[in-house]
Amino acid sequence: MVSELESDIKNGKVYISTRFTPEGEAAYPKLLKVAIETGTEATLATSIDNPDFFKLLEANTSKTGIEDTRNVSDIAYLTFAEGEFNTYYMRGLCLHATNEGRTLEIYRAKEVGEARNESVVKIGTSIDAVTFLEELRSREANHFKYPVSGWLGGPNSGLSVKLI
Repeated sequence: MVSELESDIKNGKVYISTRFTPEGEAAYPKLLKVAIETGTEATLATSIDNPDFFKLLEANTSKTGIEDTRNVSDIAYLTFAEGEFNTYYMRGLCLHATNEGRTLEIYRAKEVGEARNESVVKIGTSIDAVTFLEELRSREANHFKYPVSGWLGGPNSGLSVKLI
C-alpha cells in the first residue's frame, strides 16, 4: 500500500477530492500516508473530519440541467476516506497476489443498508490482479468508477477484494 501511495505522491497522482478546501488539499496526502502506515480507514476518516478541510457547498446540476449549489454531505469525509483507503488496500493486495501468482475475488467488506443489485451479483467473481492493478492505477478523476471492467460499484458499495 505504501509503495503505491509513494508512487502516486511522486507522480502527482493522489486523488484530491473536489470537496476539499485548500487546507484539506494540502493536508490530505500526509494524513493518508500516516493512515496507511499505522492506521485504518477509520483513522483516515477521523484525521480528515476537520471543518477546515471540506467545503460547505458544492456545485450541482440537476437531471433537468438546472445548475445550483447544495450542501456537502455531513459524511463526505467518511465516504471519501473509506473509498480511498480501500483503493490503496486493493492496490497493495494486487501486488501481493501478482507476486504469489494468486487471484482476487470480490467480496462484501462492509455491510450496507440496502445492497445494490449490481453489487450483489459481483460478489464471488474472480478477477485478474494484474489487470485490476493497472485499472486502479489509471483511474480517472471520478475515483469511484472503474471504467475498464466495472468490477466494483460506486461509493458505499461495500465491495473490496480478497486473495483466493
